[in-house]
Amino acid sequence: MIVVEDDILVSPFFLAYMNEGLDRFESDLRVGSIHAYSPPIAGLPDHFFLRGGDCWGWATWTDRWSLYREDTHELVSELVANDQIDAYLSIYGHHSLVHLIKRAWGRNFSWASNWHASLFLAGKLTLHPGRSHVENIGNDGTGTHAADSGIYATKTTESYDGIGAVHVLHDSDCAKAMRDFMDGVACETPYRILRRKLVTLLFKWNAHLIFAKQRGRTGANV
Repeated sequence: MIVVEDDILVSPFFLAYMNEGLDRFESDLRVGSIHAYSPPIAGLPDHFFLRGGDCWGWATWTDRWSLYREDTHELVSELVANDQIDAYLSIYGHHSLVHLIKRAWGRNFSWASNWHASLFLAGKLTLHPGRSHVENIGNDGTGTHAADSGIYATKTTESYDGIGAVHVLHDSDCAKAMRDFMDGVACETPYRILRRKLVTLLFKWNAHLIFAKQRGRTGANV
């Protein structure tokens, strides 16, 4: 399936890219999905893989979609139990964990948080383009889970020469670029570094609360 929500504008090459990705990686069970959005980050390769999933113009196969898990508490519990919180944060930073924990609290109802966590825990990879094939126009305050912000604004690519050669491996350099962009810390300052460390500790504490409740070891209201 190829999924395009109503606030996604696509490039003229969107379907060519999606269908090539679906055909090329259908039998490669390391790959969980194909993604079309790329944030405005300079220097990204033409295509690369990251562990987990994403949701702004994407595609997957029936057997990979069967990995989707609805129980958010269970997903957070598994991240904690398997000591995967830091690895999870290393891809999209606090952004991804915040959304997952908010869903566990009942303050966010986005399936996308669970999709990313489900593929991440299954060890699956998602193909990303270095130049975006989609533009999200829902970040104007009208989206259910999006604030009014232009940080994710990007222009769709004006050309497409095929996916080409790409290693089916998690690209840690691209993950760092994504994390820095999502966390807004591309230009580090001592204050930002300290704040990020403190926020990380807070997120881990919240994750452990959810894990503890899942195991029945606390009465915390989460």
